[in-house]
Amino acid sequence: MNITFNEFVDNGLYVASYHLGKDIHEITLEDLEKNIELFSDKVYSFIECGRYKKIANMGFQNSCYTQGPNKGLIERYGKKAKLENIKSKFRLLFRNLGDEECCSICGKYNIKITGTDKEYIGMISRSLMPNLTSNTFFNCSNNLQFLDVCPICLFLSMISILNIRKSGNLLIYNSEDKEFMRHLTIYRQKENKQEIAIKAQEENNGNTIDLEEEIIHFLDCQIWTNKDIYIYIVNNSGQNQVYEDYIITEKNIKLFKKLIKNNYIDEFSNLNLFRFLLADTLKYKYLTYLIDLENEELRCSVDLFELIDRDISLLSKEIIRIIRDICYEIYSIGHENRIQELKLISSFSSLERLINKYVNSCKTLKDKNLIIKEKSQKLLNDKNWRSIKNRMIAHFIILKEVKNV
Repeated sequence: MNITFNEFVDNGLYVASYHLGKDIHEITLEDLEKNIELFSDKVYSFIECGRYKKIANMGFQNSCYTQGPNKGLIERYGKKAKLENIKSKFRLLFRNLGDEECCSICGKYNIKITGTDKEYIGMISRSLMPNLTSNTFFNCSNNLQFLDVCPICLFLSMISILNIRKSGNLLIYNSEDKEFMRHLTIYRQKENKQEIAIKAQEENNGNTIDLEEEIIHFLDCQIWTNKDIYIYIVNNSGQNQVYEDYIITEKNIKLFKKLIKNNYIDEFSNLNLFRFLLADTLKYKYLTYLIDLENEELRCSVDLFELIDRDISLLSKEIIRIIRDICYEIYSIGHENRIQELKLISSFSSLERLINKYVNSCKTLKDKNLIIKEKSQKLLNDKNWRSIKNRMIAHFIILKEVKNV
């Protein structure tokens, strides 16, 4: 079987790979069907564990995970009726495999249209796969009793619960990085086993992880390569579902690794910048949060500022070097009111005049051709003038702080 880029189906596939001891590409439909009891047992133990109970309600509301079994199952199996109900619903999915239509997720002709069980039709909704496009039918208004998602994808979505955690809402990862997904699944399944064994109970409002701490842990354990990682925040328990997707880009992963390697991760976390990294907006926000303009000082160490600035600045390395040169020369011949001058800049033309003033000052007061028009002209960019202005303020503040050390 192959990955589909649907986060629930792919996680279910990696869960199946772990418990079957097979590579995802070696798994067959027969493997899944023959091991319905195995997967039912794993899911049942998971959702009955106090620590994970809320995940079933928030992810698969109105499915066999949350609905009670019928009277016949209760009379026959007693306390195990819920487990038997899960098995029954899993078997129902496989009974409705067909070859008449193509699945919109996996691309396989696994959908049966004629002779589909009414019970199967009745249970197909986003209760089996969060964020499913239609509520029940492919076309509700025409009452077409047909959904363009196959039973196998629905089954894999159901067992993906074993890779889901709660951090406020539910959290599930996905990535093209197969090694990351494999290691993540191993980590999750081992944790499941441990928590179930000790009958762990709900704590911290049902949250099982802190997202930022977990990502730092994954990076620190070297199970994360440099490929993009997608993070999905889900709540499927009500009529109005929550579904948000974020990406930790390759560039931001590299930054995170540098923060850990250079022991700046605690300082970074204390600045509450993780939310911007998760939303991939840190490159637009970091100057605002690292610089206290009112008091004209950094909110972080100079080393942390320069590491972040070097890695994610919207400005090129060449422009940053020119800014450093200009600011250093201006500071060395007199730094009074330089920051105030820059704060008052409100347009590209006013920045242009100020930079020309700086250049002329250097020529007049220092017999040195270090900052001449050829260099300064590269700063006169009407598209990036705000970033250039803010970066000049930051460097004047850095020079002031270094001098005061």
